[in-house]
Amino acid sequence: MKPPSVSSQIEGFLAKYSAPIAKQLRQARTKMRALFPKGCELVYDNYNALVFGFGPTERASDAVVSLAGYPRWVTLFFLNGASLPDPHRLLQGSGARVRSIRLLAAEDLDRAEVLRLINQASAPLLAKFADAPALYTLVKSVSAKQRARRASDPVRPKPMASTKVAQIRRYALSLPGTTEEPHFEYSSFRVCGKIFVTVPPDEKHIHVFVADEERERALAIHPKVLEKLVWGGRVRGLRVSLSRAPAGVVNDLIRAAWERKAPKRLVETSQKPVP
Repeated sequence: MKPPSVSSQIEGFLAKYSAPIAKQLRQARTKMRALFPKGCELVYDNYNALVFGFGPTERASDAVVSLAGYPRWVTLFFLNGASLPDPHRLLQGSGARVRSIRLLAAEDLDRAEVLRLINQASAPLLAKFADAPALYTLVKSVSAKQRARRASDPVRPKPMASTKVAQIRRYALSLPGTTEEPHFEYSSFRVCGKIFVTVPPDEKHIHVFVADEERERALAIHPKVLEKLVWGGRVRGLRVSLSRAPAGVVNDLIRAAWERKAPKRLVETSQKPVP
């Protein structure tokens, strides 16, 4: 029996996604292939995501950028992004090497500031790209076990929830050293790489990782809007109902979670932001 072609394999990978995400991923991939007319497109149908990497050779270590499809968004990764100049502060992440941009649409790849980052990421390997053959595609690996490619709740969040999440995002990002990054299907807020708040896909709750003492105190005062967050058989923090919790309570918990994870120097020198 003839093995499936690379293009049919990729279409099979994309078919696991919802139509809007599959469309965005196809469009973004088309734009990336136009930006890299030479070299190798490395495809990984991994446990967490479908990934298209671009580099001058088949070596994963030579890849400079990659696209990854998640159930609710598509992300552009810069595999050595920590070293890139980023005057527009587009890059998210705080690890030693990788940075990312969550794409709202494939057209984000047409933005001058994004193209500049891609060019800067490719610059160290320009000679290798020049010597490379015309772009070809190689399926590097397919994981037997995979996370669901479609969001468990396809219903769009209610406007009230979206508004509250926007307020939470604004407040969390006002805290020194905070970045927002994907965490599987969730959004997460981190300080120096440490997660202190996550937002599940339905945006009806947030998870706040406060200390045990703060958790018990808050539960005693606000039992109708808070509950223990249990994961892996252990209580990890608080689950906060966005429809019922007052904004002041939410902000105080976010601040407490940030202070728990932030370096002491940040906590000592920071001023509490005005909500």
